[in-house]
Amino acid sequence: MYGFEDEVVLALPDMPQPRPIHTLTQWNQDVVDCATSLTMRRQRSLDLDGDGCDELCVETVEEAGVGLFEVMDLDERGEPWRPVSRARRITAWRWDGDRLARAAALDGDCPRVGYGFFVPRNDYGDALTARARVQGDDVELAPCPDLPPGSCFDRAICDHPRP
Repeated sequence: MYGFEDEVVLALPDMPQPRPIHTLTQWNQDVVDCATSLTMRRQRSLDLDGDGCDELCVETVEEAGVGLFEVMDLDERGEPWRPVSRARRITAWRWDGDRLARAAALDGDCPRVGYGFFVPRNDYGDALTARARVQGDDVELAPCPDLPPGSCFDRAICDHPRP
C-alpha cells in the first residue's frame, strides 16, 4: 500500500517576501489492497467576465478503481491504470483584494479543456502516472472488475454497468 500527495501554496509576489493566500492539494493518490483513489486539481486563468482581470478556474477530478495488486499487475505489463468511476467539476475563483473568493456565477464560463498543474508535479512512475495527461469530460472508464466472491473491492464505486 502506498500513496503520494503534492500540496501547493498559492502566494502573492509581495516584496520583500511572498504572501501565502491559499493552499490546496494538487495530486493525491492512495493505492490500498482493495481500491485506488486519485484526486487531482489543475488550473487555468483567464478573464471570464471582461473586467480586465483574470479569474482562476480550478478543475477537480476524483477517480477510483482497482487496488494494489491489480495496479502492480498493470505496472508489470506497462499498462496504464484506468478508473472505474470518475467525477469532474470546474469552479471559478477571483481575487477580491484580500483573498481568493468563489465566483460561482462564472463556473459555466470556465473552459472545459486546457488545464495545467499549478506547479510541475512529481512523476511517480507507476500505472497512475498517465492520468496526469487526461483532459476533458469524455473519458473511457475501465470495466467494473469481475473479481471473485469475497474480494475486498467495493463494487459501489462502479458508476457504470459491467459489460
